[in-house]
Amino acid sequence: MDPASLLHRPPARNVGLALAAPALAVAAALILAHHTVLSSGLQLVPGDPGDARFVHYCIEHTWAWLAGHPLHRRFWEMPFFFPAPMVGAYSDVLLGVAPPYWLFRALGAGPDRAYVLWLLCTTALNALVAFWFLRSILRVGRLGAVTGAVLIAAGAPRIHFLNHPQLIGTYWLLAVIGWVVLAVRAPGTRRARLAWLGAGIGFAAQAWSSYYLWWFLAFALGVAALAVLADREMRGWVLDALRLDGAAIAAAAVISALLVVPLFRAWWSVAQMVGLRDSQQIFLARGQSWLNPGPDSWWYGWLVRRSAGMRSQTGEQQMGVGLLTPVVALVGLWRARHRDGVVVLATTALILGLLATQLGPWRNLSPWNLVSALVPGAAAIRAVPRVGLVILVAWAAGVALAVDGTALRRPWVALVLGMLCLVEQGVSLVHFRPAEERARVNRLAATVSPSCTAFVSTPAPDGWPPWRSQIDAVWATDTANIPTLNGYSGNAPPGWKLDDCVVRSPADRERLDAAISDWIRRWDLTGTVCHLGTRSQL
Repeated sequence: MDPASLLHRPPARNVGLALAAPALAVAAALILAHHTVLSSGLQLVPGDPGDARFVHYCIEHTWAWLAGHPLHRRFWEMPFFFPAPMVGAYSDVLLGVAPPYWLFRALGAGPDRAYVLWLLCTTALNALVAFWFLRSILRVGRLGAVTGAVLIAAGAPRIHFLNHPQLIGTYWLLAVIGWVVLAVRAPGTRRARLAWLGAGIGFAAQAWSSYYLWWFLAFALGVAALAVLADREMRGWVLDALRLDGAAIAAAAVISALLVVPLFRAWWSVAQMVGLRDSQQIFLARGQSWLNPGPDSWWYGWLVRRSAGMRSQTGEQQMGVGLLTPVVALVGLWRARHRDGVVVLATTALILGLLATQLGPWRNLSPWNLVSALVPGAAAIRAVPRVGLVILVAWAAGVALAVDGTALRRPWVALVLGMLCLVEQGVSLVHFRPAEERARVNRLAATVSPSCTAFVSTPAPDGWPPWRSQIDAVWATDTANIPTLNGYSGNAPPGWKLDDCVVRSPADRERLDAAISDWIRRWDLTGTVCHLGTRSQL
């Protein structure tokens, strides 16, 4: 395909060409983000068998709730940390991004196959909505939109967060921003009213998908609103929208609020029980984080491994998109600075990055401390660098603008430039084999007697951290149809002292026996709590 044919000027009337560009974005995003999954015949999934398996269980819970599984009949009750209530509100509920998973399960796929298909589908949806966003909102040509969409869906920061799959579904975030812009551009029209309604529903859907992305979306919109109000012309657009569409905006806000009330009530209830994050648990980005593509980067891994500062950063601080891509993005944003909204987009991204970054060694002087103290909901944010997933939208917009501008004069140069920026995102992320995890879970579940009221697993050491055994027990509940005292989540109920469930010595056995007895007394559990592992393995 001639790259010149991907331009949007003049508008193409060929339906095949119109469909080819988004299809190309989807295919490229899937290959870049999931080449290992695809080459394995869907036998491998990205990440380690920790958070990825737990998030998968949360998605499976939404399906089991719909299907009426005996242990999942109440949405906020999940069969771990038994019998503590509301444990489903300890982490992201993922309801807003779960429908594709439900579809695969309804069509007969097992949990493991449905999960890998959900990952692929989520990346595809990200690419499709990102393509629409860049074409309709930023008004770039098809080649630029394809490049930017792939960067949003499969840029290095997004790939690193495949280990935290609650953060990869960004299509609601993009849809909300896009609908708000469309509404402001056409005040007083039916299109604007529908866009405001869509934005309200999408905002609620994002809340039901991921707290982090929802909160960062709300915060970014607030920052962008301040930037808009600082510009006289754009301030006039907003005032026109409020004057002509005030009723629609109010209706959308009310509908959105009603949709998230049950979620907020659950979060508030849990916050009263377990408290918010301790300030010492919060970590920030460092200056190098925005340049760090990770030690598994195809192009720059060797450089990261040689840098002590970058090498010591966690995957959540590896927010770099390479060296070429930021330069291209900045050039694109600068050249398009007179276009509607480009300055607001760049300013918002810059402010978000500055607020999330630690100032040298002085963690207590970070501007984030002020945000955490003053902005509602910020105290629940532990991994502040995750805001880089929102900043990634600005990087992608800049690259799309640069590629679009170059394509008008030199289409082949634009094509090569876009390909280099995308290949620069390549990451060899760690993967695991779900079939092996499933076999171990099934072996554990087979040891649970049907006469048990609940079970607790305290295994011997196997070279893995305790969280692996905790997640094994969580998954075993569905197979055995028996709840467990074990657990793994973003938080833990008060009085639960089984976080290190591995028995390495007689002292561990004594500690865990006491913790189990205390838990049984705390909740006045009746019936038989089956104790697996401790006595038989030592």
